[in-house]
Amino acid sequence: MRVPALTALITLALGVLAVVSASLGVRSAGAEPKAKAWGTQHPCVLDAADPAGAWIVLCQARKDTDGDGEISVLMGHHGDMLGDAMVPYVIRGGGAGEAVDTYVTHSTDGRYLVVIKEDRLLLLDMRAGTRTDLSKTGASTADGNSAFGRHRAARFDRAGRRLLTIRDGKERSTIVVRELATGKVTIVDPGPGVLCSATLDETGHWVLLRVVAKDTDGNGTLECPTVHTTLAARGCRGSPRSYSSFGGGGDATVTRVAPATGGTAVVIPGLIAAIGAALLRRDAREALLLRTPDGKETEVVPQEARAVLYTRFPEQGAFLAAHRGPRPRAGGPTKSAHPLWIHVGKKSAPAGMTRRIGRDDPDDTAYGTWLRAFHNPTHSKFIHLPSLREVRFDGGTITFHGDRVLFNHQGKRAVRDLVTGRVWPLASQVTTSYPRRLQGSMYTNRHEVVDLQSPAVLGSYVGDALALALSGRVLVAARTHWDLAYGPLRWVQPKPR
Repeated sequence: MRVPALTALITLALGVLAVVSASLGVRSAGAEPKAKAWGTQHPCVLDAADPAGAWIVLCQARKDTDGDGEISVLMGHHGDMLGDAMVPYVIRGGGAGEAVDTYVTHSTDGRYLVVIKEDRLLLLDMRAGTRTDLSKTGASTADGNSAFGRHRAARFDRAGRRLLTIRDGKERSTIVVRELATGKVTIVDPGPGVLCSATLDETGHWVLLRVVAKDTDGNGTLECPTVHTTLAARGCRGSPRSYSSFGGGGDATVTRVAPATGGTAVVIPGLIAAIGAALLRRDAREALLLRTPDGKETEVVPQEARAVLYTRFPEQGAFLAAHRGPRPRAGGPTKSAHPLWIHVGKKSAPAGMTRRIGRDDPDDTAYGTWLRAFHNPTHSKFIHLPSLREVRFDGGTITFHGDRVLFNHQGKRAVRDLVTGRVWPLASQVTTSYPRRLQGSMYTNRHEVVDLQSPAVLGSYVGDALALALSGRVLVAARTHWDLAYGPLRWVQPKPR
């Protein structure tokens, strides 16, 4: 056989092999599948993302609404978006998505999403692919008059079992609490006055309301309070570099509370917060008491402590209270801070803690059973809430999840199991600096993802992390310019080193 003929035969065979490989989904060694595009190539702001990475709510400017001949957006100093109109899109599984009017809220597990479209309040079950028009049963789409906080129209409890919405009537508003598993609806009466906002506590046991009951500013009308601020309005807001607040208007509110199972909301004198199935309040003597739904009260911190609530752990029925008295003298039993009280279930006792809890961490300590008692770069102390057992070790905590702590000791990173004491060294350079994100056991910082459960360094990625999924995937933009992201976005898997 001649060489040209042999060459042609080999070329034909390779072509056939490539076609067969492609039809079978086979990739050549080293080839990377391109991640699916989410959204279009336009400037964008991420409003929300599913923890599993199945959906996102993305604000994008896709039309030349200001008529200058191009699609462009600038982000102002206070988070305001200047230029063409930003529109929120619900995107499931990639692509351009569905335009909506407003993103309202979503459940912590990402199953449920509430949006406003064509002035209708919609409950989207992102797992089942269904939608419920809550406006058919009177749910309001009205927002509050503040740039701070969340949208007024809907609230989930932390477990995603219950959803609160508001029916605004001519004479009085009412609260609707929906059991998401069954669709059962319970009505809560907020009492007389103007309802400004309502929310479920984290565990879904209580409805907490802010109501204007009196014309405290004397202008003849009942008006919810406002805060004068330079912060941009909530919808499709960018990341503000700074903002100012200066005074306000409206009438003073009172806080009322009712069981989520129904009834009329009432004022609880000295109410501090909901702690699981109980309410924490301060009596006239300044003792702290827990009040159960049947009205029974138990003193949990004595009046001598003059304590204030420091942080809460609703799922464990626990809280931490700080002494309000004069700071102890140097050399006393607590040199660097006021003595603290910890209450777990029926246990309540002084705890020898110092310094403040790391509330600036990306994680929320109220989710776990461990309380970080030190915020210190050289050593760490944790308290197990059910047993009040202490665990101490050298090294500053970076973040933690469940029983695992990612910490830094003498410039090196490691993961420690708080139960067994086992330590796994990691070849990682993550820190507590911004930007940083925690999702489940996954933590990302400095373009690197660490899994605290494995534990292992999953790898690195290019771009800024807009969101982090439970699998360790990272949502990144095509590019960024002047702190503004440009689509399309992509969920990328960190590449092992």
